[in-house]
Amino acid sequence: MDGIGWPGSQFTATSVRTIPCLPRKNVVFLKTHKCASTSVQNILMRYAHHNNLTLVIPVLPKHHYFSLSKPFTKEMLANAPWQILGYNILCHHMVFNKPEIEKLMPKDSLYISIIRNPVSLFESLYEYDELQDFYQMDIEEYARGTKNASVVTKLRNRSNAMGRNQMLFDFGVHPAFFNNRAMIERAIENIENNFDFIMVAEYFDESVVLLRHILCWDLDDIISLTINARMRNYKKNLTEEARKNLEEWNWGDKMLYDYFLKKFHETVDEFGKEQLEAEVQELRVRRNEWFEYCVEKKVEAKNLSYNIWSNKVAGYALKNNIQNITCEDLVKPEKYFTSEIRQHQLIESITKGATISNYGPMSFRRLIDFKMLKGKEQGIARNILLNQYKYRRRKFPRIKE
Repeated sequence: MDGIGWPGSQFTATSVRTIPCLPRKNVVFLKTHKCASTSVQNILMRYAHHNNLTLVIPVLPKHHYFSLSKPFTKEMLANAPWQILGYNILCHHMVFNKPEIEKLMPKDSLYISIIRNPVSLFESLYEYDELQDFYQMDIEEYARGTKNASVVTKLRNRSNAMGRNQMLFDFGVHPAFFNNRAMIERAIENIENNFDFIMVAEYFDESVVLLRHILCWDLDDIISLTINARMRNYKKNLTEEARKNLEEWNWGDKMLYDYFLKKFHETVDEFGKEQLEAEVQELRVRRNEWFEYCVEKKVEAKNLSYNIWSNKVAGYALKNNIQNITCEDLVKPEKYFTSEIRQHQLIESITKGATISNYGPMSFRRLIDFKMLKGKEQGIARNILLNQYKYRRRKFPRIKE
C-alpha cells in the first residue's frame, strides 16, 4: 500500500509544497460515530457537489446511512440509478467491509477515517443516541455497571448498532471478539493495512490540513464549520471513577485509539510541526472569514428549517442577503444535504440513460422530491412521469426557476 505522501513516499513539508500534484477525486471515508465525522463528511460532500462527482448514497428518500448493524454490501446499491455515473466518494455511515466496497469504488480510491478518545466518544454517544433510555440508567450508573458485565451487555441499541467499542464496531469488528485481545490486535493490523490515513478528532484542524495535502485540494475545499455537535447544556461532566470504568470497558477502542494516535504524531513529525502549525493558523483564519461572511448566528436545531437528526445539536442561520453556494453547503445538515444530492444524481443519471424500469409510476414518484429540484431538473422529472408513466399533470407543483 502506498504511503500517505503523494507523490512519492516521503511526507515532508518541502516535497508537499513544491512537487506538483493532481487533486484526488476518489475517496472512501469510514464515517465513525461521534468522532467529528459529520464535519469531515461535509467537506467531502461539498467537494463532490462543487466538482460534479458522484456520491455513494442510499437510494430511498430520507435515508442517509447504509446499515448501522450489518457490514456494507454492494447489494445495498443494487437499484441505484446513479451507478451509471460511476462512483467517486463514499462517506455515509456504514459498517466497514472493504471487499464489497472495492466492487463499487475505483482502484485508486483513498481510504480514510477519524478516531476519538473512547471515553469522550462514549459519553457523546450515550447522550446523543439516548442510551440512558435504552439501558434505563444514566451514564454514571452504566459506568459503575461495567464492573458487573451482565448489567450492561444486553443488545446494543437501534438494531444492535450502538454501544461498547463503537469505533471497532464501525471498522467491522464483530462484538463477539470484543474480549479477545489477539483478535483486536489483528483487527488493528488490518485497519492499518486497509486505510491510507486515520485522522484524530482531538487534532481536527491538524488532521484536515494533512488531508488537504494528501488530496491535493485547495484551502477553501477543507473549510468546515462544526456540524452535529451537541449544545453545551447537553454535555455531561463525568466523574474520574466513571471515566476510568468506561476506559476499561472500551479497552478495545482504547487500543485502537492509542495505536493510531501514535501513528498520527509520527505523521506530524514527518510533515514538520512548525509548518503544520503555520498552516493550521491559516486554516483557522480562513474558516473565521467564511463564518463572518456567511453566518448570522448559531441557533438551536429546533429553530432551523433544515431537518436535523437531534434537537440536542446546534446549527447555523445564514445572513439574509447571502446567496452563496459555499455558505449554503457549509451549514447544511447531513440528512438535507444527502437528499439534495440524491435528487441531483437521480436526474443526472436519467439524462445519461439510467434504466428506470425497476420503478413503477408510484415507486419512481417516491424517489422524486420536487421541493429539492429547481428549474431544468424539475422539468426533467415532470417529463419523465408525464411521458413514460402517463402521470396526471395536476399532481405536480409549479416549476421553480
